[in-house]
Amino acid sequence: MSAEHEYGEPVEYQIMWKSGAVETIKAHQVSWPNNLRFSMFGASQGGAARTIQFHGEFNGRWQLVLSANEDDMISVRNLSSLGEPS
Repeated sequence: MSAEHEYGEPVEYQIMWKSGAVETIKAHQVSWPNNLRFSMFGASQGGAARTIQFHGEFNGRWQLVLSANEDDMISVRNLSSLGEPS
């Protein structure tokens, strides 16, 4: 990782897709759609899909890990915050 930007270890996320598939990815940042834009004007302009993006720094480069339509997902779960089972 870059000496200028230390993001620490990436967070592990589990994505449950409406197709039934379950996927695990690692990322440093998750961006959800800007809900303010939707509430101010009543709906998304032109019926644009709401996209969730996952980014991370790997091998010294900040990069897009996954970009997906929110409607294709059932859930996104942060596995790194679950801790050890008791």
